[in-house]
Amino acid sequence: MSSNASVTVAPQPTGAVFLNVKEVARRYGVSTRHIWRMCDVGDLPRPLKLGNACRWALADLEKWENGRGKK
Repeated sequence: MSSNASVTVAPQPTGAVFLNVKEVARRYGVSTRHIWRMCDVGDLPRPLKLGNACRWALADLEKWENGRGKK
């Protein structure tokens, strides 16, 4: 039995991509702290809670970008 045998991975929608705070910060060229500030004031979509982790759905970020004329 491998060491990963006891890990359960929650199913994700087909093709769904999720980004962590570091990846979101890199995407927008800002610090992770700035990402959290943007969320606090409503300037960025709130992340999803996946287990103990917070993740942003790439599709949600792209929709937000398109709505703001960023892409």
